[in-house]
Amino acid sequence: FYRGSELQNYLLQLAEGRLTSAFKPQLNDSFVAKLGDMTVDQALESVDGRGIKDRLLDQLGIHALKDRHVKVLSGGELQRLSIAITLAQDVDCYIFDEPSSFLDLKQRLVLVSLFQELLEERKHQCYIIVVEHDLTVLGAVSSHVSCIYGNPGAYGVVTHKAGTRAGINNFLAGYLPTENMRIRAEEISFWPKSVERLDTRDDDGSDASDVCLERPYPTMLKRHSEGSETKAPTDTKSELRGKGPAAGS
Repeated sequence: FYRGSELQNYLLQLAEGRLTSAFKPQLNDSFVAKLGDMTVDQALESVDGRGIKDRLLDQLGIHALKDRHVKVLSGGELQRLSIAITLAQDVDCYIFDEPSSFLDLKQRLVLVSLFQELLEERKHQCYIIVVEHDLTVLGAVSSHVSCIYGNPGAYGVVTHKAGTRAGINNFLAGYLPTENMRIRAEEISFWPKSVERLDTRDDDGSDASDVCLERPYPTMLKRHSEGSETKAPTDTKSELRGKGPAAGS
């Protein structure tokens, strides 16, 4: 099926053991248990095949945590450590499963720059595979994307690669034109269905405009362990507030 494609060479090298890889999994208890009673510094030192441990500690903002035990780290700290552990290894293929989870905007930008640095240092002679739900991060780190769709426990399909913009837009539209496949009945749109614009003035008399966005959400129900339930509201309002230009500008 993949004969003649770049993926054929990748799978062939992987099957023959000629391709080494490093995998950053989703964070869970097994990841922490695997590192035992190691400190952050010890965990990173044990895999630092590229000799960039200190640089990664600084760039990811965890240098102050180097003597702290892994088992007491917060979710965001643990995520940054797992990224550092993966990037520190000297392998052919780097695989990241949801690397932006638990990271704030600044840390996500650092993640993008680390991927770019790796590709430049290796002269693009390596693979970086990212499984990601944040489309902004995906668009920033990817040269090509593949969509994954299917039903849990039934089937799963990975589409042929597409350009980043086209691939993301096709995913949002729910239709893959090159494969003539509809993967979702409705498109995902970030435009509000209804917008109410309010004209107001600030206390100092300057112009300001409030945009109130009303958007219905599907009913969401959370069941708690003790048997109680919490029902989320199905409609919500959010406001975007911005000052208009000063007179004469």
